[in-house]
Amino acid sequence: MIKNLKDIKVSNYFTFLLVVILFGQLIRNLLFGYEKKTWNISEFLINYEGGYVRRGLLGQLLLWLFNYLGVVPYYLIICICFLSLFFLIIYFFLNFQKNNFPIIYLASILFFSNVIVNDFWVRKDIIILNVFILIVFLDKKRNVILQLFKYLLIIIGALIHESIIFLLIPYLFVKTTSLIKLKNRALLFDSGINLSLAIFLLLFNTLNKGNELIVSKIKNSWNGVYFPYDTRVDESIDAVDAIGWDLMTGLRYTFKTLLNFDNGIYAPLVILITILVVFLLLYSIPLRNNKSERKRQAIMVYSIVQFLAVLPLFLLGWDYARWFFLWTASTMILVFNSDIQIVEYIVDKHKISMGKIKFICDKFIFSNNNYLLLFILGIPAYSWNLLQYVKTTSAFLIINKISLVILMIRNSF
Repeated sequence: MIKNLKDIKVSNYFTFLLVVILFGQLIRNLLFGYEKKTWNISEFLINYEGGYVRRGLLGQLLLWLFNYLGVVPYYLIICICFLSLFFLIIYFFLNFQKNNFPIIYLASILFFSNVIVNDFWVRKDIIILNVFILIVFLDKKRNVILQLFKYLLIIIGALIHESIIFLLIPYLFVKTTSLIKLKNRALLFDSGINLSLAIFLLLFNTLNKGNELIVSKIKNSWNGVYFPYDTRVDESIDAVDAIGWDLMTGLRYTFKTLLNFDNGIYAPLVILITILVVFLLLYSIPLRNNKSERKRQAIMVYSIVQFLAVLPLFLLGWDYARWFFLWTASTMILVFNSDIQIVEYIVDKHKISMGKIKFICDKFIFSNNNYLLLFILGIPAYSWNLLQYVKTTSAFLIINKISLVILMIRNSF
C-alpha cells in the first residue's frame, strides 16, 4: 500500500512537470503565431464562395463575420480552438478523476502532449471531438427534442469536417447491429437513423470535394482580409489547395511511408509497433480502478472499433499524430459513455477473440504503475523519422527543459 502511494506521488510530480512544460509550449505556439497559408489556419478558410464544398461551414461563417462585423478571422480561429482545447482538457480531466484513472496519461503523448508538442491544437480536430462528445452524450437520451438536436449536430459536424463521420460510423454500426441481435426495438430506430444519416453525409461530402475553380474562388474571397502573421506573398493556401485531392494523391503519401527507411529504420514497422503500444497503454489505464475489469472490457471493444474509424486516415494521409489522437480520444469518450449491455454482448459474442486479446495484454502489463512506456513513446507529427520520434517523447521533453534551466543558470554566472 505504501509503495503504491509512493508511486502515485511520484507520478503526480511528473504529471505536474509535464503540465508546466506543455503550458509553456502552448504559450510559445501562441506567441509565434500561424501564417494564413499553413494547414492550421487555412483549414478554417474553406468556404462556399465557389459553391458547396466539403469542410466549408466554418470558413463561410468566418467570412460573413468579417464582411458584416469586421471580426478578424485569425483571432476568432485562435479563440475557438483555445476554448475547444480547454473544454476538452476539462472534460477528460473530470472523467479521469471520476473513474480514478491516472492523470499522467493525459499529460503524455497518448493525449494532450501529442496535441501541443505536434502543434495541431489549431485544427478542426479539437472542435470535432467536442461535437463528438455532445453527440455521444445525447445518444443516450430518449427525449425527442434532444434526439433532433443530435441529428442536427451530426449534420453540423459533417459540414465542419468529415472526420467526425469516420469517428461515428464504426461506433454506430456496432451499436445498431448489437441492438438488432438484442432485439431492442426502442433504441434500434434512433440508432438506425444515426447510422443512415452518417453514411449519407459521408457520400455527400465525397461527391463534393471541390475542384480548381472552387479553390480559386475560395482564395479570392480572402483577398484583402487581415491576417497578422501573413508575411509572405504566396498564392498557395495549403488546406484550400488540398480539398480537391483525389484518391491517388492520398495514396502517394502511403507509398512514401512504405519506402521510408529513416536512419535504417523501416517506418511502417515502427508505426505498427506504436499502434500496438498505444493499445496496450489504453488497456492499462483502468488498473487503479476498483471496477477495472468492466472498464478494460469497454476499452478493448471501443479501441478496436475506433481504430477501424481512423484506419482509412492512416492509409490516405500521413498526419499520424492526429490520427493517433483521434483514436485515443474518441475511444475514451465512448468508454466514459459506454453502454454496458452492448459492451457485454460484444465481449460475449467474440468471447474467444476477446479472451486472447485480454490474455496477451495482461502478459505485457507488468504492474499497476508501470509508466515507462508513456515516457519513451513518441509520435511524430507526420510521416516518420527518428529525430522527431525522440523529440516527442515525454522523457525528452523533461530532460530538454531541465537542461535548458541548467544552461541558463550556468550562463548567469
